[in-house]
Amino acid sequence: MLLSATDFVQFLPNLRRYARLLTGHQQLGDVLVMSTLQWIASNKRAQPTIEEQRLQLYHVLTRLWRSPVGVHVAGLCALTSDCVGPAERLGAMVPVARASFLLVWVEGFSKRAAAAILDVPAAEFESMLLEAHIAVSRQMATDVLIIEDELLVAFELENIMVSLGHHVTSVVRSKRLAIKSAKQRRPQLILADIQLADGSNGIEAVNEILGDTSMPVIFITAYPERLLTGLRPEPTFVISKPFKTEEIQAVVGQALFFDLKARTGVPVEALASELISGRMQDHI
Repeated sequence: MLLSATDFVQFLPNLRRYARLLTGHQQLGDVLVMSTLQWIASNKRAQPTIEEQRLQLYHVLTRLWRSPVGVHVAGLCALTSDCVGPAERLGAMVPVARASFLLVWVEGFSKRAAAAILDVPAAEFESMLLEAHIAVSRQMATDVLIIEDELLVAFELENIMVSLGHHVTSVVRSKRLAIKSAKQRRPQLILADIQLADGSNGIEAVNEILGDTSMPVIFITAYPERLLTGLRPEPTFVISKPFKTEEIQAVVGQALFFDLKARTGVPVEALASELISGRMQDHI
């Protein structure tokens, strides 16, 4: 089954958005979209489902972007006064890592589909997506409270946060100290264990700290079953112990990205655009 005119209309707005975020410029993005549609029209290959047709569009556009044609389009930035240069986009993140972030968190593809669009193995895609999360996290460096009773784990978490550019306000081992620290030095991100040193509960500590406010919380625990019961609203971000450094880096980037979206009301695609163009400070 070939793409119909109706299918093109259905996919075009999001495809244009994706191309614009890749190139950092609307006009250059539209050039890539037109090139994609021309390629599809001249290489008519039947795709059995609508979703596979959508995946084909993104696959072709991304291949064109990574090809000499895409390099030529990107080179047109020098001729366009309002085009954002590559060095200004999302720090030092390589373009393909940015594409992995956009495909998953903006365009809504599964990791498997996004890896297929980029023509990379699953393991390589995971590495690129992690790189994207780390870059996002570093752009949104913030104050972090760590609630953890195991000293070695707390030390490791602190090192990870510092390596990402965050400022650790305190590392505490009990509910009482967590609440006291949060009042004295208001954090913007909390990493919390559940079972604390004095027998107190990290969930209760977090609930009291939050009160009527909102901030991202990542629970890092050996007892995830206490949170993931399915009987009540559950936290979005839960990491099981023992954890890998890469897990913490990825989830921190994700948590901060969507928290900023919630606080500012900026649509996810516009927020991604701000990240890529290096204008994130406008919203922080």
